[in-house]
Amino acid sequence: MILFKAPEAHAARFKSGYAGCAIGQIIRTTGGTGPNRFRAVHRMTQSVCAGLVNRVTYSLSEMPSTASSRLLSVRFDCPGGVRASFQNCPSAFFKPRRMASSFIASVFAFSAPASSASAAGESARRRFSASAQYKAFVDSWRWGPAADYAFSLVMASGSQAAGIMSSFQNYMQKSDLMAYLTMMAARLLELHRILSPAGSLYLHCDSTASHYLKIVLDSIFGPAAFRNEIVWKRSHAHNDGKQGAKHFGRITDSLLFYTKSQSYTWNRLFRPYDKKYIDRDYRRIDEDRRRYRIDNMRGPGGAEKGNPFYEVMGVSRYWAYSKENMEQFIREGRVIQTRPGAVPQLKRYLDEMPGMPIQNLWDDLPVLNNRSREVLGYPTQKPLALLERIISASSNPGDVVLDPFCGCGTAIEAAQALNRKWIGIDITALALDVVERRLLRTFRTLRREADYFVEGIPPRP
Repeated sequence: MILFKAPEAHAARFKSGYAGCAIGQIIRTTGGTGPNRFRAVHRMTQSVCAGLVNRVTYSLSEMPSTASSRLLSVRFDCPGGVRASFQNCPSAFFKPRRMASSFIASVFAFSAPASSASAAGESARRRFSASAQYKAFVDSWRWGPAADYAFSLVMASGSQAAGIMSSFQNYMQKSDLMAYLTMMAARLLELHRILSPAGSLYLHCDSTASHYLKIVLDSIFGPAAFRNEIVWKRSHAHNDGKQGAKHFGRITDSLLFYTKSQSYTWNRLFRPYDKKYIDRDYRRIDEDRRRYRIDNMRGPGGAEKGNPFYEVMGVSRYWAYSKENMEQFIREGRVIQTRPGAVPQLKRYLDEMPGMPIQNLWDDLPVLNNRSREVLGYPTQKPLALLERIISASSNPGDVVLDPFCGCGTAIEAAQALNRKWIGIDITALALDVVERRLLRTFRTLRREADYFVEGIPPRP
């Protein structure tokens, strides 16, 4: 299921690709031969692709050799006048042209970490109203036909990820962790393709699989595209020892930050100074009641570095500033001598400083708990401030933001509030229902089919 607030041409191409992938899955998993198989495909296609495309024309033909040699021809006529045709595609490797390449500004792949599979799966079992939705969720964490299919796509991709995933399978066999990595690898290949040259990807993971996922990302984006491993404090300290745990408390997750190229969108962000830092470094207050700290003005390296030598307030030194700039600082009252004969220093006012540049340890964001006002009861919900920080850093107003695991829609709410276009995707209709309710509660004037579109929700039985 998909939510769109993006240019119609891109949305139409995405719809055709999404429908193509859906039919490819149907062809692969539908048994039988001849007319019976054709009717089964037709019935499932009508259900899955309802609303995605205006018309689907397709045909199946049987070859005299093996079942895997069946050929498929499909044509999609989509909203916006976009057409896509796929001829003579072996159903086992049905891979249509999907979303237009290189138009997404930022991707936020916040999948549930691998260690959360059992907890998230149990929550899904309780909350999903349809058994098919629960099965689709669990299939992401278990090796089965879906994992086999995803693995075949990775192997046929021509990417270096194919070799990495083959090695992983030799080591892990067809385990739950291998199913998770395969699911992620297939999606990361497509996310890399649709990113614009200035685009960024942030992948949320925990210590269970972060080291494997970084290797996969290096094989897809290239090691030079790695920017940061951001450590995010997601919870307060808790006493696992009461439950018999024999390890340090696990209160952080990781965000792996990659870019499509070396020329990527980057907006430097700052956080407020903490009180202890202000009280220690900005303890001086001038006659205008402005807090300031003093800073060294001497030129490191002296004459060898080209620093000018002259006298300031009776003190001769090599300075970091030209004589003209120094005189300007003195006229503005920004040069201070703490005692006669002391080396003059520069006043740095607190109210002129942007704040502390944000580093790769994010321990200043609100922690969600059952007392948080924004909590929706969704098992993998992230704090809104986390998504606002990422979107602000790696995109500009009007850019398109994609969250392919949109869950309860935190990334979508943040993108809407920051004036970005957005696309959200999730495997369950429940998630999109939560997102829509959230959007209507926060942005009361938003209207479906006018401000955004929802596609791919299966009809009720």
